[in-house]
Amino acid sequence: MKRDNQNEKLDHVPFYSSKSSDKCCRLDPRKLFPRAAAAPGPSETSGTQREGATGKNCGAVNEEGHGTQSTSRIKKQSQSWEKGKENESMDHLECQYCAEIYNAGHKLSGFYQMKPLRSPSGFVAYCDMSGGGGWTVFQRRSDGSQNFDRNWDDYEEGFGDFASPKGEYWLGNKNLHYLTSQGNYTLKIDMSDFIGEQRFAQYENFRLGDEQSSYMMTCGQYSGTAGDSFTGGFHPEVKWWANHQGMKFSTKDRDNDKYEKNCAEEDNSGWWFNRCHSANLNGLYYSGPYSAATDNGIVWFTWRGWWYSLKSVTMKVRPSDFSPVEV
Repeated sequence: MKRDNQNEKLDHVPFYSSKSSDKCCRLDPRKLFPRAAAAPGPSETSGTQREGATGKNCGAVNEEGHGTQSTSRIKKQSQSWEKGKENESMDHLECQYCAEIYNAGHKLSGFYQMKPLRSPSGFVAYCDMSGGGGWTVFQRRSDGSQNFDRNWDDYEEGFGDFASPKGEYWLGNKNLHYLTSQGNYTLKIDMSDFIGEQRFAQYENFRLGDEQSSYMMTCGQYSGTAGDSFTGGFHPEVKWWANHQGMKFSTKDRDNDKYEKNCAEEDNSGWWFNRCHSANLNGLYYSGPYSAATDNGIVWFTWRGWWYSLKSVTMKVRPSDFSPVEV
């Protein structure tokens, strides 16, 4: 919702309703998640590595999860692996993103280790191998178990549950920048509400800038069933405040929006705020309709409006020229 001051509402803007297992190269979880190994939990399965169809060794971390850790923690482990200190098999992991992992022969959704071309270190992300396969998930909301009202450093490095198949997490702006700077990427956003309906929004040419640009987000043409809340394409007169395309990332301690106050602080999330939003998928988790001082729920205006918080969201990227290889 546009915000010139805290009490303003836009009554003239129309409301849009809903009517308009592969074990080929799994790593030992005791080495990836040492905290989980110390406590009773799911069965710990170590495996071997197999070279995929592309000739690259791409490793699966897990499918069922062995604990919750931050990206910074996993990043430190990845750096150690690359130095050969903890897991020598990681030296041969060459895959840059989930699409490459899929074409290397790994068709099972789960957490995988990857290292984009310019990234100084590898990291773990969930690969969604459904819907054609090869989707790298960088954000997921499912149950409100994770706090998304965080500071700049947390959003830059990443946070959340990097173990559970439906765990909530943010991959990290730094990692997302390295991912999307490798070429042209398609962004797909899958959404569901509390009555079982599902919608999606897809954008071409999605990219995140570097730290110097404050992780500015750019995207292109929209397609889908949820409506275009990301670029304000639902009404020509609102683009100047509802368009998130070209916006810098903002958090409560790093205000980069175009609002005289602080959108991230008022809406309790980190996001590419304009003045303030027509989409905020990192907002507070409510069970559908809600009332609050601001529209701070998990919002996609063109589907459910500002005052309905979605049940689940997955944001994921894949190279635009991806062509699946069946093996």
